[in-house]
Amino acid sequence: MKQWIAFINILLKDMRTYYLKPPNVSWGLIFPLAWTGMFFIKSGAGLGSIPELLPAVAGVPG
Repeated sequence: MKQWIAFINILLKDMRTYYLKPPNVSWGLIFPLAWTGMFFIKSGAGLGSIPELLPAVAGVPG
């Protein structure tokens, strides 16, 4: 049981220290949206092409 308590405490400390900083949170949310927007601008397609562009953005072979 002590191992699980130690694991949780280390996980929470690492989350506070490394992952929950404002730049990490903002780029974790903004960067994927900006990247998707760049694909829309580059392709010149409208919102109707979302099903065609999302596999390319996600890196999944279509």
